[in-house]
Amino acid sequence: MEKPLENLVALMTGEGRGIGRSIALTLAKHGAKVALAARSELELREVTSAVTALGQEVIYDVMDVSLEADVKK
Repeated sequence: MEKPLENLVALMTGEGRGIGRSIALTLAKHGAKVALAARSELELREVTSAVTALGQEVIYDVMDVSLEADVKK
């Protein structure tokens, strides 16, 4: 399978479920490394497992991107 996004990094926020989750997985399927940020650690771990199962690198951080202090952290 061709991976047109190989060597690129996608930063996804709030991707724990629904459309965001689908986008994160689609980006990973096309070769992107994925950085995840959301409020739910459980959902982040689930998406992280799914991305890793696709053979892509992934990192995540639990945060609320609407809070300046969390973003600065």
